[in-house]
Amino acid sequence: MRPVRYTPLHPQWFAFLDERRRLRWAAERARGVVLDIGCADQRIEPLIPSGCDVYFGLDIPARTSAIYRSRPDVYGDAERLPLRDGSVDTVMLMEVLEHLPDPAAALHDVRRVLRPGGRLVVSVPFVYPIHDAPWDFRRWTEYGLRQMADAAGYRIVELSHRGDAPRTGALLFNIGMAWEAAQAPVWLRPLALAFAALFTPGVNVGAWLASLGGERNPIMPYGYQAVLERREQASP
Repeated sequence: MRPVRYTPLHPQWFAFLDERRRLRWAAERARGVVLDIGCADQRIEPLIPSGCDVYFGLDIPARTSAIYRSRPDVYGDAERLPLRDGSVDTVMLMEVLEHLPDPAAALHDVRRVLRPGGRLVVSVPFVYPIHDAPWDFRRWTEYGLRQMADAAGYRIVELSHRGDAPRTGALLFNIGMAWEAAQAPVWLRPLALAFAALFTPGVNVGAWLASLGGERNPIMPYGYQAVLERREQASP
């Protein structure tokens, strides 16, 4: 469904539109030496400002499959980064924290490699289906993110939600319908897929119209994004 992923015909229309905005948002906040943890195919690299010193991506060997098309510059573990202390200005963890067995350990090791005043750019899902199973471990609210950042020695300088009730509801409904249709018995599958395809555009357009005034309601986002700055001393 790649040709239609940026149209209302796709069940994840809002997610794909959001990905474009999210990558641009993250790239605009990069500076100095940039480390992209969980870089996959490094799709953010072309967006990194030319004023940055260097960009390099890190990932694990398991993500070099055809599904992820990962092409990191460095192989490594986010919880035990193969880098010197204070060697990086900006670290990116874009839709990665939820897949780490020990995200607190990762945040502490990221803090170790960040220079004083360095920043961590993060995005995470919230109300969103399980994905990349069995490596999808958790979800955070805004308050959980704040608590985790403070405990790891960061201060949050920017935090915003992505999506509102109409868009999140549409995304979940469409993904659920498409999934159930694809899993239907063979004899029923064509009808189920046709039913899902028929409803998806209307659900997407309806949610888009309902959100025209802006994403005002923060109680049901499908994700969050934040900029964390390294503090010189972690909270006791």
